[in-house]
Amino acid sequence: QASFYDFLFWIADKENGHIWHDYTSQTFTIAQGKPNAGTSAEFAPGALSDTGQIQVELAALPRCGVDILNSRDGATQKLSVVQPHQAAGVRRDYLIHTAVGDEATQRQGIEQARYAAGRFDVHVTCTGYPEMYLAPGVLVTLGAEFSDKLLVSNESLRVLRLQLFTEATHQDPEYDIESETTEYDVALRLQLEAANDLRWRGPVYQQPKYPVEVEGKILSAVGAVGDRAYTLWGDQVASSSYKVSLPNWNTTIAVEVTPDFMPGHLYFPVYKDSRAFISLHFESARIARFLDWGTDVTVPNASQGNHVLLGRNDKSETSIKHWYVDSQPQLVISRTNSSDLETLTVKEGLLILETTEAGGSSALGATVSVEPEMQMAKAESSQKSELAVADMQEASDAAANEMSGSAQSAATAVRQKAQELSTQVEEKSADVKEALQGVSDGIDDQINQVEDIVKETAAAIEDLLK
Repeated sequence: QASFYDFLFWIADKENGHIWHDYTSQTFTIAQGKPNAGTSAEFAPGALSDTGQIQVELAALPRCGVDILNSRDGATQKLSVVQPHQAAGVRRDYLIHTAVGDEATQRQGIEQARYAAGRFDVHVTCTGYPEMYLAPGVLVTLGAEFSDKLLVSNESLRVLRLQLFTEATHQDPEYDIESETTEYDVALRLQLEAANDLRWRGPVYQQPKYPVEVEGKILSAVGAVGDRAYTLWGDQVASSSYKVSLPNWNTTIAVEVTPDFMPGHLYFPVYKDSRAFISLHFESARIARFLDWGTDVTVPNASQGNHVLLGRNDKSETSIKHWYVDSQPQLVISRTNSSDLETLTVKEGLLILETTEAGGSSALGATVSVEPEMQMAKAESSQKSELAVADMQEASDAAANEMSGSAQSAATAVRQKAQELSTQVEEKSADVKEALQGVSDGIDDQINQVEDIVKETAAAIEDLLK
């Protein structure tokens, strides 16, 4: 929500700086002190059309004591800011954490100026515009025509705020129709402060919010691409730092080297090309969290293992791994240096210590141990088997559902086909029965005809024999 101007005024207030608009050069001025435009001009009643009133407002005195507290072990724990008007029991602590003593001393000086007692403000109301140049930052002095008994007499005063009010003398809209000029009543209000008043007098601003998080990549001056090498810049006792690349802004920043979330007995510097979220404050940065695992650090899910991988790369490293093989815990510590491999394996009922060399041989035969690779392959195979069983179970369930659906469809189709066949058989059976009946009737007719012919032939024979 904060704008760029909010940011500028916030920084100026925080560091006891000041921002002014230089009306002579028409530019903004950002400086440690308040700018003074020109020499002090005399501001007398005769220079005004009519002086209304002059009021003097005394500045409120700071009543709190201010202490700079450095929580860094071994550093100066407390620096006090002298406050002559401090009220007993009222205190403001400015907390820092730094190994650089000059930062605490610098902050002490800034807070000393920030809480310096102000002097006074002078409010002048005029019913006419003075015959002199006035703008914020211009210095004026109340002239001799003012009483020297005034608290602010002969003081160099800076114009802090200027307000000009105008109102038409005649409010009737018809009064100045088609008139080239019109008449206005003018009132001018000036707020002046002592030229040596050190108080912050900027506008109200929206404070920017920190921190913000952005991804960065850790840089290293040593090591090849893919190596787990690291580089610490600066004083490695007081304030060593990493260099971190921020691609979003194409820039490189320094991030202090700290244990962060690790206890003091663990030393694991962040290695080259590590991806991390960087928490950016206005004046500092820190590593908030990491975004990826290192190469070869993860172990198969089925092994339910833990792994610490030390060293530069896969040719020079030490691995400490605890995992489960056949549901039995194993501890494997292996050291690799080029082709040399030393392995300590602790498992159920066995402690195996092996020293091997890739490609080596002796009178006793090959000395290359495949135990670590075998255990890794076994764990991976177990994981793959579990995944395969799960996949098969899912496939079996899906197939069963599919077969069940197919079987129901097939049964329905068979029943429909059987009904169709039964209907066809009944129809065919009726046709066959009818056909057989026709054949039977034809045979009967033929038999009757034969019988008649036989009878006729027998009668003819009998007639011939007579």
